[in-house]
Amino acid sequence: SALDWPLTASLFPMAVAIPVFFMALGDFVLNLREGKKVADKSVIDFKFSEDTDKGLARRRTVLTFAWIIAFFLLVLLLGFPVSVPLFVFSYLKFQARENWRMTLIITAAFWGSFWGLFTWLLNTRFPQGWLLQGLRILGVI
Repeated sequence: SALDWPLTASLFPMAVAIPVFFMALGDFVLNLREGKKVADKSVIDFKFSEDTDKGLARRRTVLTFAWIIAFFLLVLLLGFPVSVPLFVFSYLKFQARENWRMTLIITAAFWGSFWGLFTWLLNTRFPQGWLLQGLRILGVI
């Protein structure tokens, strides 16, 4: 269905869907060729690490979800163009505890890549966040 969309809107879905389709088709063909041999193979069992303390694992999980929710709230309040570099900077500085130089270099590279792809190359217009939209309505910015 993305073939009928404008180029900028269809670029991402097509860039993802076409390779995934061919990978799935290749996997399907390989599975058909193997036939009953697949049933004889032992299944790899997924198992969580048993040597990690359950309290530590729970704390790490909660912390990960907190970062995800923080990014979601940043996008709602400030919009994508402001949230992406702010989130990358905050995560690198406060969670990963990177030094200032590395944090600034990675944040600048990430922001440059983000801006270059979406704003400059694809000319994507991101909606403003609620906070910036409210400040603009009030005439502050």
